[in-house]
Amino acid sequence: MTEKRQRKPANILIVDDTPANVLLLEKMLTERGYKTKPVLSGELALEAARAQPPDLILLDINMPEMDGFELCRQLKADELLNEIPVIFMSVRDETEDKLKAFRLGGVDYVTKPFQLEELYTRMETHLKIRSLQRRLSRQNEKQERLLAEIQDARKFAENIVETVREPLVVLDSYLKILTANQSFYDTFKTTPMETMGKYIYDLGNRQWDIPKLRTLFEEILPNDSMFNGYEVEHHFPHIGQKMFLLNARQIFRRNISSHIILLAMEDITERITAQKKIIRAHNEWRETVNTIPDLVAILDLDHRIVRVNLAMAAALKVDAEHAQGLTCYRHVHGTDSAPTDCPHSRLLADGREHHEVIHEERLGGWFQVSATPIHDENGLLMGSVHVVRDITKIKLHQQELLAGATALREQTTLLQQEVTQRRNAQELLQKQQLLLETLNSELEERVAASVAKCREKDLIVMRQEKLASLGQLAAGVAHEINNPICFISSNLREFADYFNQMSSFVTLQQELLAQTATQEQHRRLSEASKTLEIPMILSDGASLIAESQDGVKRVERIVHDLKSFIRLDATEYESTDLTTCLEGALTMVANELKYVATVVKEYELLPRILCHPGQLNQVFLNLLTNAGHAVADMPAGRITLKTRQDDDFVYSSVTDNGHGIPHELKERIFEAFFTTKEEGKGTGLGLSISCDIINKHHGELLMESIVGVGTTFTVKLPRTPEETARII
Repeated sequence: MTEKRQRKPANILIVDDTPANVLLLEKMLTERGYKTKPVLSGELALEAARAQPPDLILLDINMPEMDGFELCRQLKADELLNEIPVIFMSVRDETEDKLKAFRLGGVDYVTKPFQLEELYTRMETHLKIRSLQRRLSRQNEKQERLLAEIQDARKFAENIVETVREPLVVLDSYLKILTANQSFYDTFKTTPMETMGKYIYDLGNRQWDIPKLRTLFEEILPNDSMFNGYEVEHHFPHIGQKMFLLNARQIFRRNISSHIILLAMEDITERITAQKKIIRAHNEWRETVNTIPDLVAILDLDHRIVRVNLAMAAALKVDAEHAQGLTCYRHVHGTDSAPTDCPHSRLLADGREHHEVIHEERLGGWFQVSATPIHDENGLLMGSVHVVRDITKIKLHQQELLAGATALREQTTLLQQEVTQRRNAQELLQKQQLLLETLNSELEERVAASVAKCREKDLIVMRQEKLASLGQLAAGVAHEINNPICFISSNLREFADYFNQMSSFVTLQQELLAQTATQEQHRRLSEASKTLEIPMILSDGASLIAESQDGVKRVERIVHDLKSFIRLDATEYESTDLTTCLEGALTMVANELKYVATVVKEYELLPRILCHPGQLNQVFLNLLTNAGHAVADMPAGRITLKTRQDDDFVYSSVTDNGHGIPHELKERIFEAFFTTKEEGKGTGLGLSISCDIINKHHGELLMESIVGVGTTFTVKLPRTPEETARII
């Protein structure tokens, strides 16, 4: 054992949380020729053991986190590590600790401090025990494998006997039955108790005393140790008339100078019966097909004739027996290879039935051929059955009928030509009438279009005249309002300065009086101040002046927007801010919108563009008015105004959260005189005129609408100098 350890040193896993103890043990064990693996905790020890299982483990008990007892418990719970011997090493000398160590699976317990030679001796003892256990385990495994092989061989032999489908019986040299398989018992309706140890002739009240069986055992087998295919037919009382095919073998057993006989019996009764039925069916089929007047032939996969009836043999001018093996293409079609369009070739290609009418010169007429596939028991194609019927007389009769039909068809054609001529004349007359109606309809449409255009122009002119008159009136009103507003604005600024000065004076006066006035004077001043509401005047006066100034600014803004909005008759294009136009139009309809919607503004800073401000004001006024009408019946109406730009265009959009425009009305929304409002509430020209104005500015008026969500109209105008110059 010492030499073996020197050749292959034992691997010792040292587990102790004290480094000094670990180093000491590692040094001493290494000097003795052991391989050591020191670790300082239970967790590291578990990982090391799983990575490379040691031959023995020296384990300390007192360790933090995972102590020696817990580590031992986990080692013994692991199937790969539970056979490794564990020697506990501890300063604890209590009996309870030792018992616990042994209960957890420890093989020994060494108390610190220990004698080195004692530790070596215990380690060697447990390593030897471990080696002997391994050797004994290997020997046990080897014996168990050998025993299992013997049992498997016995079961294999028994299973072979039991799985043989045919009845099988084993006889000794005196023809006594040693054993039999289950098939023997099932076939002959007997049991092992009625069979085992009996002479074979005595079975079933000597029903096996069969002369041919005696001949096999007493005359044939003594001269030949094996015999196959020996037929025996006999009537058995329990199973009836049977025919068996016997196979016999003599097996000599050298150890006892004797032999046994294996007798296998194959029941061929059904096979013989089936063969007789097949022969009878074959004869019946041959007699049946020979009485059929149609030509019948069976072909294989190589187009060779397998069988024909007498009618087909007569057509081929050969005997039925001599027809077998002939190729159909050579003796029927007169070709050296099988035609690809014959019924049998097509059947071999797709595996389906084929029915065709062919003309065959060698057989002298027209024939209706039916080819039906034949499959074996596995469903594989074996060939086809051809049934050929002579339809030459029928074909000739059809040709006569066809000739008569041709003559009738020619007469019918003449009548159809005459009818066609009359129909063409009627169609020509109908086309002329239709052309006249079309011309009348086109004329009416043109007149209606001309009237509509005139009406549109008249309405546009009237609208422009009204707007011009409104502009002149608004200009006069704006001018008349502007002068007094200027006076009011100037006077309010002066009054604000005066009021501030007066407030400062009053404050200073109160401070001085507080220092010099008598108590009676203070009382009278206080009563007068309360009576005249001087504190309230001083506190509210400034805010009243500020509100008045804000109102004046709003009036000035309205007058300014009104002046900008009324420039409808201007003919020159101006550099204009699109947001200003949108705000001016909003001012005009602000009073109407404030009762039906909240206006949300989302403006971006836009560059100035060349345009007609008055016409754009009209466009935005139409869009805002329509948006107000769209949300008039909404519980929380909202109109969103947005401006944005890109490299080529500026955009201004008006979005409402109204009911939206149905899909079927979107294509007509810019048509003149088309309106969805009630009669008398709209002319249907607002969007048409707006679209025309934007088109003249080389822009686009875009519309997006979703039913139930709302509608957005977007004005898209060019911003590049080239486009604006082209407008001018």
